[in-house]
Amino acid sequence: MQNKVKLLIVGDVIGKGGRNALICQIKNLKEKYNYDFIIVNAENTTHGRGLSYKHYLSYKEAGVDVMTMGNHVLDEKTIANYIEKTNDLVVPGNVNYDLKVFDDHKEANLEFQGKNIKIINVLGNDTTNKIFANNQIEFFKKYADSNDILVVDYHGEYTQDKNGFAYYFDGIASCIFGTHTHVQTADERILPKGTAFITDVGMCGASESVIGFDYDDYIKRADNPEHRSSVSKRTPMMINAICVTIDLDTKKALEIIRIRELVH
Repeated sequence: MQNKVKLLIVGDVIGKGGRNALICQIKNLKEKYNYDFIIVNAENTTHGRGLSYKHYLSYKEAGVDVMTMGNHVLDEKTIANYIEKTNDLVVPGNVNYDLKVFDDHKEANLEFQGKNIKIINVLGNDTTNKIFANNQIEFFKKYADSNDILVVDYHGEYTQDKNGFAYYFDGIASCIFGTHTHVQTADERILPKGTAFITDVGMCGASESVIGFDYDDYIKRADNPEHRSSVSKRTPMMINAICVTIDLDTKKALEIIRIRELVH
């Protein structure tokens, strides 16, 4: 009998609508996909920017196993006060933080059938001047000889960076998934050396929106660039995710399924 683990990985959750849609659907997702663990990118959870302790707890109560972050990790100022209480909240590892409290949260670990699954978060750059800026490659290289099953959230804007990173570490990581753009890509696949990959998982948020934010606000910004966008409350809400099955012995991916569901 083949030893394997199944992971449900959920894209960036945007504000109250996306958060509530995911939480109310977790039981249904569990029944439908029969996953062993659920990993959620939570960096846009609280009003679209950051993750409060209250919302962290709401995910835990709903059954979320690990939360990853991204460029909005510091936007919710209370995170520095509560992150010490957690062992399942992962911040981008290739960032030098002013507060040392974040240094102990650059990975999370899940135990399953005697194997360790390590979840890591890396932050991409926002310009095309230098591919793999912010030391993404150097940060992840230290895991190359690990016996763990490695799962990587690459939180970045550029598809070429995400794809290049994935091929660089094909066969080392079991799964590399992109986040940040909030737009699900249709390129889920298993790379030649066995790594499951998708350029961007997508988001949990309003289907009729601009990456989860109110499209009327974006229209207003055409005339007033200072106008601030608010999280869209329009229904239906959309849940974007992937379900990845990994062989525990070889650490190679066996299957990757792309998920898009609407919640009315």
